[in-house]
Amino acid sequence: IYHQPRMFEVVIEASRGQPWQLVLAMGGLADTMPLPPGVHALAYAPQLSLLTRARAMVSHGGANSVMEALAHGVPLLVSPICNDQPHNARFVAAAGAGLECDLASASAGQVRAQLISLCSDGPARAAARRIADSYREAGGAPRAADAIEALLR
Repeated sequence: IYHQPRMFEVVIEASRGQPWQLVLAMGGLADTMPLPPGVHALAYAPQLSLLTRARAMVSHGGANSVMEALAHGVPLLVSPICNDQPHNARFVAAAGAGLECDLASASAGQVRAQLISLCSDGPARAAARRIADSYREAGGAPRAADAIEALLR
């Protein structure tokens, strides 16, 4: 959701001086904000490739992003904006696989503390990994596609 520059600003400030590298998918805003070292802004980020190395994901909580992060065992900081996102944020938090945060009003210090927690090998990471394991055990997308094909036959 690129039309939320304040949300990007607070995550950037929360990441200032931290040991992590932050990659932002910012659409047309990618070249408009000054960035500290370790923060990279792209118009489009290769999400699935990044998730293979990510410690945490900040997202508005759309279903695809939530499921992709959890399939990779990556805990989430979710700041919902509309549609299904508030429900997805509550499900992530209830499962212990992440935190809900209103990036429109949170301070950089609050966001930094939440990201430090999510980047650790704590309970959120363990919950996200349990969910990833359950996705794999259930057969994931190939099994879902097989089930749909079977129903269509």
